[in-house]
Amino acid sequence: MMDEKFPYKKTFILGFGFLGISIVWPIFNSFIPIFLQAGNPEYERQLIEAGREIPKVIGFGLGPTLAFFVMTWDNIINVFIQPWAGSKSDRTWNRFGRRKPWIMVGAPIAAIAFVLIPIANSILAIMVFILITNFGMALFRSPTVAWLGDLFPSKQRSQANGIINLMGGIGAAAALFGGGILFDRFGRSAPFIAGAIFMLTVLSFALIYVKEPKQIESQKSNQKDTSLLSNIKNVWRGENKNGVFVLLGILLWFMGYEALQTGLSSFSVFSLGLTPGQASIMTTLFAGSFILFALPSGLIATRIGRKLTISIGLIGMTVLFGLGFFLISSRLSLGV
Repeated sequence: MMDEKFPYKKTFILGFGFLGISIVWPIFNSFIPIFLQAGNPEYERQLIEAGREIPKVIGFGLGPTLAFFVMTWDNIINVFIQPWAGSKSDRTWNRFGRRKPWIMVGAPIAAIAFVLIPIANSILAIMVFILITNFGMALFRSPTVAWLGDLFPSKQRSQANGIINLMGGIGAAAALFGGGILFDRFGRSAPFIAGAIFMLTVLSFALIYVKEPKQIESQKSNQKDTSLLSNIKNVWRGENKNGVFVLLGILLWFMGYEALQTGLSSFSVFSLGLTPGQASIMTTLFAGSFILFALPSGLIATRIGRKLTISIGLIGMTVLFGLGFFLISSRLSLGV
């Protein structure tokens, strides 16, 4: 019996949903830390001592601790909103579909607040717009991700996930590279406006062409919906602890990766003296790694297993992070 042909067309259509999500966060993580910290006298003193130019960015002069606490708000909101939205979307079905209503509500909320962030003229205003953006994104992220389970059987998900990550990487690269050029040429609002328009455009494409099944796998197998807390308890109390180790692994690798990704633009601007646009363009390297390895990782996982593939990636990431830390520390201590 021949293997079922992989549905590339359906995968790329679904990928537009992930592409929309991937457009906003790189712009968010690249520029907002700079807005929050620009004008901090300590950073300006360090740049003057190093003989570097102070970036011409109007900001609120926050210290790194408070600025990066603000940058964690999306993750805090996600802990509460995403599981709730995902669970509710499992039980949603109306004339628009199951997951689509959540995208139709969350995406416009996020887009409007996202565009208002760079024009905020007070710390209170920018924090309110950041919160609303985070809330809107959290509303539709989990339902969008759930499409992968709705539309693909288990044996096809690794390959589908690889293609979707490829599209997400392309979106992130376009956001960082294009956003950097737009920022330096047209001002601080340009990447946010372009990002919001592009997100709504590609999500509209997904809304039109993704065909949702009326019945999903959990309903076919008569599985009961459980809360996030109940699921965590079941994993923790189970005899097989693999689920616990997977959750801890995901927690730790995202702590390291997200901290580096979010902090890189601040380091580039306030330590190296780059413009925010140049810092954004440099961060394109993160998205480039997704583009290079998204498809190969999905194919490799299909061949050698997901666990071994993830382990290889985590070991490589740990080694590179450690090497980068020592190289940067030694160069800064020498005043290079």
